[in-house]
Amino acid sequence: MMDQASQLRKLARQYPTRPAADTQAGARMFLVASGKGGVGKSFFTLALGEILATRGYQVLLVDANLRNPSLHIFSNVNPEFTVNQLLTIGKPDRMGPFIELQPGLHLFPNEGNAAAVYSGAADNSSFLLEELAPFREIYDIILFDTQTGLNTWNLTLIQAAHRVFLTTIPDPTAIIDSYLFLKAIQPYVSLDVFELVLNQTITEKGGEEAHEKLNAALKHFLNSTVPLAANIPFDLSVRDCVGSQAFPWQQRLKSKVWKTIQQVAEDLARQMPHKVRSVTHNSEVTL
Repeated sequence: MMDQASQLRKLARQYPTRPAADTQAGARMFLVASGKGGVGKSFFTLALGEILATRGYQVLLVDANLRNPSLHIFSNVNPEFTVNQLLTIGKPDRMGPFIELQPGLHLFPNEGNAAAVYSGAADNSSFLLEELAPFREIYDIILFDTQTGLNTWNLTLIQAAHRVFLTTIPDPTAIIDSYLFLKAIQPYVSLDVFELVLNQTITEKGGEEAHEKLNAALKHFLNSTVPLAANIPFDLSVRDCVGSQAFPWQQRLKSKVWKTIQQVAEDLARQMPHKVRSVTHNSEVTL
């Protein structure tokens, strides 16, 4: 575990600390991260984006997972232009298309591309942020789904985010991975931007206990804690919902899972500017 943490810190040192995201104008940028795979990160990203769009915000989802992107699979769309294509071949005559998943919710999709990962594109998230900059005047929220773990790609995106939702499950190894993630990134990003999303909790108390254990370690070793944004209960209907690829999910998912993620959206809305932009409801948005 110490070897893993040392490796993550070595990667992080390759990029300098950036100014706080709050100094930047335009859309609020939120990011969903995880220290361990298979914890429901992409599900949470899509569900949160859907709920925010339903509340009237213009939301752009960006699948920034270079290795195992899945937002296009969960939402059952066929990408015409992807993040990996942008990184490997550059910007075409027109940036896009961004696919409309529902009114107010667009997706900049991705598909797995080993060439992008191993050609150095994995270190070029600054380029992605530059290309997305004009869209910060169009959308209210840009929501990133990232790849598992910490590397230079994720670090730069995290440094640009106003809020980071660290997604995990109550499993002890997943909590340890979350701690190592936060330990590695603390020298370069304030932990104040992080909130914990506990997914697939068997009981509400079990989720709270997992959060307490993580915070106990953070407080003891890093003199810091992270608040709990969501304690999402385990529900088999989520698996059925995701497997159906019948997005949007609101009409299919009526359990406490949905209500819990709605509360996250409401908490974000209270901190958002009141002005909501208007984006034409067509099948794609381009620049």
